[in-house]
Amino acid sequence: MRIYTSCNDALDFCSICFPSESDAELDYYNLGDDPDSRGNRFGYNTEHPAYQDEDYHCETCGKLLGAEDD
Repeated sequence: MRIYTSCNDALDFCSICFPSESDAELDYYNLGDDPDSRGNRFGYNTEHPAYQDEDYHCETCGKLLGAEDD
């Protein structure tokens, strides 16, 4: 599961650590930077590449992500 911060940084989480939308907004919505002058780029539960057989890890716990985290 993926969140994009307001700065358009992709953060991937396992299904256990994935924050609620309200918690994600508190932590990632308004970081104060606009590096590409496109405004707030926050996205919750956005599209992402398939995690199975790839090297994506949970932002919070570090677990290798798999199909159950898509």
